[in-house]
Amino acid sequence: MSTIGHPLSDLANMMTPFYTARLDGGKVRNAHKGFLPGATPGLPTPAEIAELYFETVAAQTAGSSSRAVRVSESAAERERELQWAQAFNIFRQAAICQGIAARQASRQASSELAAGYANARAPLAEFAWELVQDVARQSEKARL
Repeated sequence: MSTIGHPLSDLANMMTPFYTARLDGGKVRNAHKGFLPGATPGLPTPAEIAELYFETVAAQTAGSSSRAVRVSESAAERERELQWAQAFNIFRQAAICQGIAARQASRQASSELAAGYANARAPLAEFAWELVQDVARQSEKARL
């Protein structure tokens, strides 16, 4: 589900469990260890999922003058685009958790899981910032 309607946002949302799997499950509720590399036999890798996405988009937009979805030619550029999208998506999740924290603080949160989601806002925001820094470093190296 994408709130901004861009397919790359949808892809990042679908791939989030692969990224958050390495986080502390005690701090982040959606840190499912089954998404760690090799943990679930038959589960495609993030690289395989991304490749299928980019191949499909390229095939569907071939010959089209539409600029709604631009597919980079470079694999490195595609990877950077996906990393930016993933950082945005995880920061978006941190913002959602902040909303849950606000509802919990005002005693409007109805779920018993609200505290866990509320407490995940800082670790998710910090992780999103780490992803931004990583992709910024990679982008800088690519320019040099």
